Amino acid sequence: MNQRVKLLVIIGLLALMLVVQRLSPDSDTAAASTGQSSLAVGQTIEGKTDRVVDGDSLYLRGHKKQIRLWAVDAPETSESGYNAARSQLQRLAHGKRLRCHVQDIDKYGRTVARCEDEAGKDLNQAMLASGTAKEYCRWSKNFYGYC
Repeated sequence: MNQRVKLLVIIGLLALMLVVQRLSPDSDTAAASTGQSSLAVGQTIEGKTDRVVDGDSLYLRGHKKQIRLWAVDAPETSESGYNAARSQLQRLAHGKRLRCHVQDIDKYGRTVARCEDEAGKDLNQAMLASGTAKEYCRWSKNFYGYC
């Protein structure tokens, strides 16, 4: 019986530690463990581009969630133009330090952002201007003027 009590006390303490960690506003682990992002609209994240996924998505080092370029609609893997769009975003972003301004968190948990390089070049606009992606007018309301 004594070992059971000790085991219950240890389990109770571990459970309490998990609850406290999840409630802590400063804990990145807490946000990750609950599946919630600690980012909010209007925040800015910075980092070096780690990987370009396709013509409208990438990853920054130090930011676990995929970043989806706001208002950019590039062809999907099976669609014509996919390789050109992905190559264009790689030329613009791969290995470069970016500053991304959070616009939204989408239903898939991706960070939706407007990203710029160190020189201030708007990558979202550059993808549209290149012709390898279209403006996602449903969300942008013609922000970039390509609708």
